[in-house]
Amino acid sequence: MNETASDAPAATVSTTRLGTGKDVWPSADLPLVLGLLALNLAAWTLYAAISHSTEAIHEDMTEAYVWGREFQLGYYKHPPFWAWVAGLWFLVLPAKAWAFSMLSVLNANIGLLGAWFLIGRFAEGKKRAAAIFLLLLTPCYSFLALKYNANAIFLSLWPWMAFYFVRSIDEGLRRDAVLFGALSAAAMLSKYYAVVLLLTCFVAACLHPRRKRYFASASPYLSASIAALLLAPHVWWLIATGFLPIRYAEGEARLTLLQSLHNAFGYLLDCMALYGFVILLVALCSRGSLGQRWSRLVEKGRSPRFRILAVLALGPALFAAIAGLALHFPLAQTMSIGVLCLLPLLVLELFGVEDSARLLRLARLSAVGITFAALLASPIVAYEKMSRGERTAAQPRIEIAEVATRLWQQQTGAPLGIVAGYSPYADAVAFYSPDHPREFIGFDFGHSPWITPEAITRQGLLAVCLKGDQNCLTQAQKYAAAPSNPIEVEVVHRAWGLSAPPVAFDLLVVPPRPSGRSP
Repeated sequence: MNETASDAPAATVSTTRLGTGKDVWPSADLPLVLGLLALNLAAWTLYAAISHSTEAIHEDMTEAYVWGREFQLGYYKHPPFWAWVAGLWFLVLPAKAWAFSMLSVLNANIGLLGAWFLIGRFAEGKKRAAAIFLLLLTPCYSFLALKYNANAIFLSLWPWMAFYFVRSIDEGLRRDAVLFGALSAAAMLSKYYAVVLLLTCFVAACLHPRRKRYFASASPYLSASIAALLLAPHVWWLIATGFLPIRYAEGEARLTLLQSLHNAFGYLLDCMALYGFVILLVALCSRGSLGQRWSRLVEKGRSPRFRILAVLALGPALFAAIAGLALHFPLAQTMSIGVLCLLPLLVLELFGVEDSARLLRLARLSAVGITFAALLASPIVAYEKMSRGERTAAQPRIEIAEVATRLWQQQTGAPLGIVAGYSPYADAVAFYSPDHPREFIGFDFGHSPWITPEAITRQGLLAVCLKGDQNCLTQAQKYAAAPSNPIEVEVVHRAWGLSAPPVAFDLLVVPPRPSGRSP
């Protein structure tokens, strides 16, 4: 760190420095941090490419691809930002599994860089570095980050959002207020879960020593105005579509009060489990009796800076649990993977670790060891997924995309423009087909407004239905000029010399019709 505004020992800076109006940019350390993140990006992209080579990508990722290429103001399940990111990514890179893995890992590494800056507002030197390496010991920035979806996007958004919030209130600069507002809007435009992040920031602001000056300044209102401006088009879309994502979420909120209590408590335990190894390692490096530790904790609790750290570290999970309990909404561990980036530093402070150098060595060694072990094990992981018949390794999503595209081209002599059906196979055809058709999601124009009856008339339609799914075939027949028989195909997923059980499909070809003839 280049900024040391006081002569206070480094061990106390993390809990006493209260925003001095001076910037905290680690110019000397930043090249090293970027170099380490580049190595981390390469290592985990390689791990993903090998370990996932026997399976299709997760349906959340194909969904992101299908939605993202359309650049809508919203989608029937979620707001659009995270899908836009995928859409922009695949404007540059090919629709390949390795490219999606790279996006997933890059998203996590952008978050790690943001966490480096954010942690720098509370800690310096070896303590700061240890907190970052401790993050690498959680599955959040490695294994769980490999599934890009509306939860994973918070890996990159929340650290930067929190960083610019803290800078905005610490230093009162308008540029920070603008960036905090913009990132808040991006978070809300990714998933409405971001409400708990905004609430976390509000509570932290109320605890800050400069709260009166902050709320009397233009900063919070500038942030709110920027966020409102960026959210306005999506709000317009929400009203125009009858609040589709809200109605989807209401359909998920079906827990009883007892189930909600159990789910909320289990969610908090799951959040802590993600950081179980971190807590264990920090505990092993801590010293002192229980009385001494309690005294240190009481002393830290008097520090406003420590209270702000605690709120930012724990607030997202606690407020999510409260919201889930109040709304009877089911919470999952994956919702929290991107919002606990300050937890290692909080744990480090709670245990009162004085020897940050020893902890840093252990955390660094453990992070390198986990990464190398994962790379060495990646072929075994890939083989085991196939041999055990895991769902994504057993379903012939890649093969049905190839078979369906070939059948369509044989029947029509034209590229496949529209595919219809249900997840995960229709999504997979959209991603894996060399024609990359647009998807008519669930035969529902409300879920896929980029498809119109006129487009179906002009381009035709290929329905991909599992054998025996009569509802799928009935929906497809509505768009045929005359009743037609589906073509049955049996597809097998093969990888690394292993074969999954065959899966039967009914493919219904609705060829393009001359202009003016509608179904």
